[in-house]
Amino acid sequence: MNNLWNTYNSEFQITLKRTRELLSQQQNNITNDSIKTIESLKFDLENLLKNLDLESGNSQEERNLLREYKNILRNEINVEYEELVTEQKRRELLGNGREYTPYRDDDNMTDSLLNKNNQLLTETGNRLSNINDIVNDTTLVGNDILMNLKQQRETLENSRQTLYNSNTYIDNSLVTLKSMSRRLIANKYISYCIIVVLILMILLVLYNKF
Repeated sequence: MNNLWNTYNSEFQITLKRTRELLSQQQNNITNDSIKTIESLKFDLENLLKNLDLESGNSQEERNLLREYKNILRNEINVEYEELVTEQKRRELLGNGREYTPYRDDDNMTDSLLNKNNQLLTETGNRLSNINDIVNDTTLVGNDILMNLKQQRETLENSRQTLYNSNTYIDNSLVTLKSMSRRLIANKYISYCIIVVLILMILLVLYNKF
């Protein structure tokens, strides 16, 4: 074994140990950060395997160890990583928060889904009920506003009719006043004429008398 191969081998074993520890810790507690860390470690293991494959010689021991590492990565690390990713996706689908405990019983998972769906339906029903109450209140307010507007319109119509009648009365009054004014002028001239005639008659009588 050459020195470079030994270096890669040591790094692989250290990284493999760290990956196994993280996978073991995630059995009952999955987080997004831990999955990203495991994914990064798995990527490092794959690169180290490639380097080991390139640096391996004709030694049977190196070949056997390299084959063992590949089996560990394929049948252990990748499998457990895929299981964690699947559980994490299920956690996100169910929306149970950041921390997640995998389901071990399909009946429990079904009951939890049903309970969550029932809760969502109940909350949705409550929201719809509140919205319906708001709509009803808004409708009542709108009806009151329409009624007030109708009353105000009737008041304006009555006021308009009153103004129209008042205008008619004013026109009639103007006609009457003009007629009275003409009659007053006519009566004034008639009075003047009568006075003039009386004066003339008095003068005529006085003239005949003297």
